[in-house]
Amino acid sequence: MSAQPTTRPPAAGPGTSPGRVLAGRLAVVAMLVGFVAQSLFALFADSIPLTAVSVLSLSAAAALHAASVGGLRVALPLVGGVAVLTLVAEAVGIATGFPFGEYAYTGALGPELLGVSLLVPLAWLTLAYPAVVAARLLVGTGGGRRVVLRVALAAYGLTAWDVFLDAQMVDAGNWGWANPEPSLPGTPGIPLTNYAGWFLTAALIAVVIEAALARAGRSARPPRPFGVRDTVRADAVPYLVYLWTWLTSIVGNLTFWDRPSVALAGGLAMGAVAVPLIVVCVLALRPRLIRLTLARSTEGDLRRRLDAVAVAGPVPSGAVIASTHGSWWDGSILAWLADREDRPLTVLMSAAQLDRMPFLRTAGALDESELRGFAERARAEAASGDGWAVLFPEGALRTGPGVGALGAGAAWAAERSGAPLVPLAVRVVLRGGQRPEAYLRFGEPVTPGATRAETTRALHTAMGALLTAVDAELDATDPEELPNGYTVVLRGSGRAADDDRAAVRWLARLTGAERRRG
Repeated sequence: MSAQPTTRPPAAGPGTSPGRVLAGRLAVVAMLVGFVAQSLFALFADSIPLTAVSVLSLSAAAALHAASVGGLRVALPLVGGVAVLTLVAEAVGIATGFPFGEYAYTGALGPELLGVSLLVPLAWLTLAYPAVVAARLLVGTGGGRRVVLRVALAAYGLTAWDVFLDAQMVDAGNWGWANPEPSLPGTPGIPLTNYAGWFLTAALIAVVIEAALARAGRSARPPRPFGVRDTVRADAVPYLVYLWTWLTSIVGNLTFWDRPSVALAGGLAMGAVAVPLIVVCVLALRPRLIRLTLARSTEGDLRRRLDAVAVAGPVPSGAVIASTHGSWWDGSILAWLADREDRPLTVLMSAAQLDRMPFLRTAGALDESELRGFAERARAEAASGDGWAVLFPEGALRTGPGVGALGAGAAWAAERSGAPLVPLAVRVVLRGGQRPEAYLRFGEPVTPGATRAETTRALHTAMGALLTAVDAELDATDPEELPNGYTVVLRGSGRAADDDRAAVRWLARLTGAERRRG
């Protein structure tokens, strides 16, 4: 059989668009450029060009991530509002000493407007946006008291960064204070009024960002949820920027900047946000990590024990999948395929199986008594237009020809969830090789009947027709060939035929047959 690769474009859920997807990918690129620039500080300390690249890249990462969340309706007012607010706050601060205290820029940071370096408003954005997104994750979304708590935590998270930043910039000669005392322990030369001014300005920034999101939320295409546990992977950019800044600032102050007291003070201040952020992100990603571990283990097992897995028919999304169950491989194959297609998976299993492998619950498995929960998961997958809710309506392993009697659970779950009901035939057979091969054929969604019984009969007919078609295709095809319409999605490793050919070549070399033939 010849392998034919398949590709699937990223699924687009409600509110997504190609522009938002591209913005999210560019945000990752901008973030990595900023990280590289900051890493070079170890070689080129206090380099203004590197500082400019770092600020421009990380502010672009923030703007692009905001665009990936809600498009230009979020990104433009957010970036514009933060830039205007911080420019005004800095200009007023230079002119009056309020709210930060009396200070002035030295001109080392390049062109200025109203006495403020043009890099400064962008520098505020680099950490202001991550601080707000982190606050949403730690406090939760919603209005009322939660808004106040989010604003306060975001303001604190941004102000804590300045414990590192001001010490670095003052030492580098980029700005200076007229009255640097009293100061925080471990950070001499930076007045306490500076941190009060930062907190006030940061709180106003958080309000601006919350207002931008609220305005976009009333549009026809509202922003996707972000800053919540379900979107930790999608929101990795702001989380990583905040955590990277915390960790590298500690390392930099301990090593090449030689300011251990600043490392301690800033590490503790930012750590009050960074450490809970790490904990919540790890807990949110735990099911994904378990699923990834299972997927890699399953893939290795399939590659060792099967010769190939091939798929035919329209691969569905956001569906209840009713599969035949002719081998113990079926569940493993579907779990691997869902991971390959990057689709969330819910599988209905027997209680006995889950008792033996309870960790599968974390990866999306439910037992057969939880059909209502299964239907709720299916509804969510249908709404996202992406995931699979899989069950085996025959209720037991059936190795013979044809499809056995079906329970009504599949029809009930599809009816309750509103998800399409897709039949699937799976056949694992021993053909021309020394190991089995798996063939999967997806069918078209079953048209719901007037009653669940009618839907179940229609599903039985569809599953039977698919399984008969798979058997006929295999019977009509040379065992060494791939049946028409199938695509190999997984090839076994260390195939027996390949091993045989290697042995033949080795024996030919030992006996001199190769030289005589040449």
